[in-house]
Amino acid sequence: MFFPPDQNTVESYSLTPAHCIPNVQLVRCTLTLDSNSVNMSTSQQAFVKTVMVLLESTAGSHHRIVAFRPKLATSRKEKIAFDPLVQQHVLYRELRKIRSLKKWSG
Repeated sequence: MFFPPDQNTVESYSLTPAHCIPNVQLVRCTLTLDSNSVNMSTSQQAFVKTVMVLLESTAGSHHRIVAFRPKLATSRKEKIAFDPLVQQHVLYRELRKIRSLKKWSG
């Protein structure tokens, strides 16, 4: 790829219209040339930091609650909470992930 010698930033756009390809968004991309590296930044950046998970009671009552944990956590979430079907505090263990929560930019 050839870059003009007096310009160190190049902007590129998708040539195919976004409505022609399903599930594709038009994203503006900027390439910046430093002395030894090429940096790429996009105008749309969303970082997932938190995950919503479903916890199930280990008492056998199949009672479930919703909790949140960091995405980078190495182990599954466990929590001691009150189970209304057994009428005592029991251990809840993570059953599955419900959804990822993106950083709010409002």
